[in-house]
Amino acid sequence: MEETVIFEKVKTNGSTIKKRVPVFRDGTWKDWLEWLLRLSEYYVFMGYQNTEEDQFAFVEDLQVLLFDDDLLMFNDVVVEEQLEHVDVAIHSLRRLTMVHCPPGTRTLIIDELTDLRKTARAFRKLNRYLTFIDENEAIPEADCVRMYKSGMPIEWQIEVSRLSRSWDFAGLEQQFELIERVENEAEALRNRRRPTRDNKSSNAAQSRESVGGHQQQQRRNGRPGRGGYEADRRVARKRHSKDSRGQVLLLLQAQ
Repeated sequence: MEETVIFEKVKTNGSTIKKRVPVFRDGTWKDWLEWLLRLSEYYVFMGYQNTEEDQFAFVEDLQVLLFDDDLLMFNDVVVEEQLEHVDVAIHSLRRLTMVHCPPGTRTLIIDELTDLRKTARAFRKLNRYLTFIDENEAIPEADCVRMYKSGMPIEWQIEVSRLSRSWDFAGLEQQFELIERVENEAEALRNRRRPTRDNKSSNAAQSRESVGGHQQQQRRNGRPGRGGYEADRRVARKRHSKDSRGQVLLLLQAQ
């Protein structure tokens, strides 16, 4: 049976409400992250802020929920950080998270997000685990693509910070619209620079008509061209025959 501690909160109207929070004694990295999720719900329930008073109240609550080495380390960090940070409880929990979640934990979470068949609730839960992991590197873009692949329902997608080189669904739609606009403009520019096949055909037809009309005009004028040379030869033959008949008549008269 899960060991828990019951905390009470007095509302502004004077009524009292209770919240049951589990303690943490020992467990794996996933057990620790699961406990942090429950603890964050309690933090919101109590309405704690990053003020000195609220942070020390939260420290007192955590001293009831932690045990053994975790409690000793927590108290040591509180003593070290209370002079430098107001949110001393949050900083102490981050130090404990570095102990329970060594480097490479985030990779394990991403692999589980990518490979396992999961419900929307489990997917959101694994994503919340990532917020507790303090590793100074962005999630690789390939991992983001695999996590948010197209087969995942839209309502499962969670908006990820743009610093992680990822987009939510609305952002992706906007990017695709920009890409499509650029592609259309490039295609229109190529079409303007390159004449179409119909234009080439019409230009060739006009060229043939122009050549044919020029040849017909040459035939009518008797100028060089096949018909023009034949007409010149016929005129020359007629002139030659007339000259021959004239020479014959002159010879007869002389006799």
